[in-house]
Amino acid sequence: MTTAFENVSVVPMDSERVLADQTVVADGDRISWIGPTAEAEVPADAERIDGRGKYLIPGLADMHSHPADEDDLLLLVTHGVTTIRNLFGMPRHVRWRERVAAGQLLGPRIVTSGPVVDGRPPRSNGNFSVVTREEAIAAVEQTKRGGYDCVK
Repeated sequence: MTTAFENVSVVPMDSERVLADQTVVADGDRISWIGPTAEAEVPADAERIDGRGKYLIPGLADMHSHPADEDDLLLLVTHGVTTIRNLFGMPRHVRWRERVAAGQLLGPRIVTSGPVVDGRPPRSNGNFSVVTREEAIAAVEQTKRGGYDCVK
């Protein structure tokens, strides 16, 4: 699906500037064209969104997130956060990641650690208690089997 954001002010984040009266064309989840509205060639089948008086910025990324429930995901997207790195992973975070990717749940792209690799005694319930090299290897292997993206 192609979407055109027309007559929008773009904040490109490469310097302190605002590009006025721009059109941004997105094909699916990728920007395919950006430039002055007067030069835009918007495909006939594109959904057109009037951005007059509005601003468009790149998606924000929260690199240390702890979403507790699905409502947190909606709040993040509402505030412009399009990617999170969750650093206290549980099985629900893997399920949410899959549902967001499939378009079944509105939320940011999720990169999630597994349970925290901790010492003994662990500081929180659910953390891996690791002291030896063997326990560390087992914790990493269990994290990978659980479908998590990284280890904390």
